[in-house]
Amino acid sequence: MKLKITLQSFLLTGSGEGSVLIDTDVVFHKNGFPCIPARRIKGMLRENMIEVLEMEGKKGNEIGRIINLLFGETGAERNSGKLYFENFYVEGWKEIQKALEQEQKNYPFVFQPSNVSKYYTTEIQQTALEDGKADVGSLRNYRVIKPYLENSGQMVFEADIELKHLKKEEIDYLEKATLHFRYAGTRRNRGFGKIKCQLIDSEISATNATPVTIKGGEVVVKITTNSPVILSLQLGEKNTVFTEKYITGNRLRGLLAQQYIQNHLTLNFKNAHTDPGFREIFLSGRVTFGHLYLQNTEPIPLHLHKYKSRNENDLIDVFQKDDDEINKNEITKPFGGLGNYTTGIVESKEPATSFYFHNSRPDRAAGRSIEEQDEGGIFYYEAIDEGQLFEGMIKGPNGLIVSLFGIIKENNQLKLGRSRSAQYGEIEINFATPEVNTTQDVKNAGGEVVTRINNNKYLMILQSPLLLLNEFGEAEASIGFLEKLLLKDFKIAITIEKAATSFTIVEQYNGAWNSKSAKMPAFKEGSVFLLDNISSDGYNTLSGIQKSGLGIWKEQGYGQVKIIPYPGEIDFKAIAHDTGLVEGLPGKLSSPLPDKSNSTDDPPPGNPVLKAIFQLYNEETIRTEVKTDAVMEAEKPKYLYLKNHLISRMERMIGSKASEVDIHSWIKEIIGKPAGESLKKVNLLDSNDLYLFKKSGEESFELNQLYWLTFFRILRKLKQLKEQPNG
Repeated sequence: MKLKITLQSFLLTGSGEGSVLIDTDVVFHKNGFPCIPARRIKGMLRENMIEVLEMEGKKGNEIGRIINLLFGETGAERNSGKLYFENFYVEGWKEIQKALEQEQKNYPFVFQPSNVSKYYTTEIQQTALEDGKADVGSLRNYRVIKPYLENSGQMVFEADIELKHLKKEEIDYLEKATLHFRYAGTRRNRGFGKIKCQLIDSEISATNATPVTIKGGEVVVKITTNSPVILSLQLGEKNTVFTEKYITGNRLRGLLAQQYIQNHLTLNFKNAHTDPGFREIFLSGRVTFGHLYLQNTEPIPLHLHKYKSRNENDLIDVFQKDDDEINKNEITKPFGGLGNYTTGIVESKEPATSFYFHNSRPDRAAGRSIEEQDEGGIFYYEAIDEGQLFEGMIKGPNGLIVSLFGIIKENNQLKLGRSRSAQYGEIEINFATPEVNTTQDVKNAGGEVVTRINNNKYLMILQSPLLLLNEFGEAEASIGFLEKLLLKDFKIAITIEKAATSFTIVEQYNGAWNSKSAKMPAFKEGSVFLLDNISSDGYNTLSGIQKSGLGIWKEQGYGQVKIIPYPGEIDFKAIAHDTGLVEGLPGKLSSPLPDKSNSTDDPPPGNPVLKAIFQLYNEETIRTEVKTDAVMEAEKPKYLYLKNHLISRMERMIGSKASEVDIHSWIKEIIGKPAGESLKKVNLLDSNDLYLFKKSGEESFELNQLYWLTFFRILRKLKQLKEQPNG
């Protein structure tokens, strides 16, 4: 089903944040388009359904049962509701997104987020009155979404609602709640937020999984985020839930395990382990679910450093230098993070994320005042932005991997992460045939193949955290123990000549047991070890380790390593992606401000929405240029000769006339009078006593009117400053 919301008044979907000039802002997509978070719509539709059930005479317990059945039980560990909500975007959002990607290349300056948001929104000021006068300090400036758009008609939002096995009676409740849903957003009792809501039949498109070929017991997994995704990561901030920047193998395994259970009606989370197929795929350890990183990225090795005090792009390979060769007066630090470094250019590239504001209150009953409630609060979610592709690997016996394809069946649109019932977690999962890499050449920054100095030296780079258990069964992250492990378990007598490591704590949550694992120290992803004295047999063993992994929990993607020959002397250059922030749109990402290189005289975009934004930008640009010209003209000293009363008369006259003919008629009336002589003295009348009205370079009456109104208003202010004692 599709839910369509048509605005009938200004709408304020409070983002919870503001700026210097705006007290309360609306929620924006990172590209500047307004949106309504799905959690808001879910909550308001829930309240409207409660009111509908109350009007039908339902009692408290029965109302609670129906609401929990449809919307899920508040505070439940797993969502059990039958309704799933997506974010609400402007009508035709998918077509706009496709067209926008190209138009941002054609007109990068036009389609900046601030220009897009200006098309959809306006600012409104309100103040409180006390005894008929404005209350001191009560002035508020709101940015609101306009109900009607220039060249586009009424403002419409829409989104799909997934209905999960709804009965006819439940669909009837939903339709009635939709019709009853007439107000939304902030300040609904002050004229904002009047809407019309419609429930429309539609089919949610599903993409069939692409057939793939398994090579060597490996298959590539690709996950695309279709909505913001929260992979919760607790960092100690009480009111903020942060997100992982990659998808762990454990999350991937859980995602597919959940799908397996849903496809087998006799299974649930408590008895799934009794199913032989489930045990073989998910519990036997024979299938390894690797971590998924942003496409074409991996952890950058920690032996690549940069000087903290320098802004240059040159990086230092600390393995190439002894301690006494590094400048002791300058501190280095690992470049780190995610990116790629295959061509000698280290490129930092991490997933784009955004922060979302939410609030909560214990009493969610419809129409109940929250003024007396002393509980509840605000919190933030960090989420991975939509439209990003993550890739990883699943390894194991061919038969078990083939069975994974059957788990997806016809529909590969799944849900991942936190708050999946509304706003977050929409993903698309696909499998692909692995590409065969036949070369291990290392290239410099110029793309030239580097001749290796020593072929018996290799780098072992951790692609995911490495967990090692010592003889006492305790987690131990030490270089000495790693050497012992390689000798004991793999019969490789090697020397770890150097290491650049970092450490992390691995802790997992078992949903079936409702408990966390112990906190286990581990080598962090990106840690790198320089291995020396490697024989040919030793290298073959290392290649096997690269395929199977090291340590424990390998089936969950931990202990994945990459073995490459150490290139020796090689220069690396660093490139860091600067995501920046959109001015006025807190927490939203944008690309750096481009040069104004595209001419807006070029053909406008084909998409009607983007065309309207393009035209608005053109008009705003011309108006700004006209006003700038007027200000520069007004600053000329000769105009200070004009009297204040004449300036005010001219301003009122120009603002009140409807055409150029009316203005010239008024000018004829003052010719030969003191006002006319004053205008002639400063050359505002030509030798034929004609008023020089066309000053904007345009034929438009409105633009020329804007020029002269700006001219006289600025001139009046300049004279006021001049006449002040210190002027």
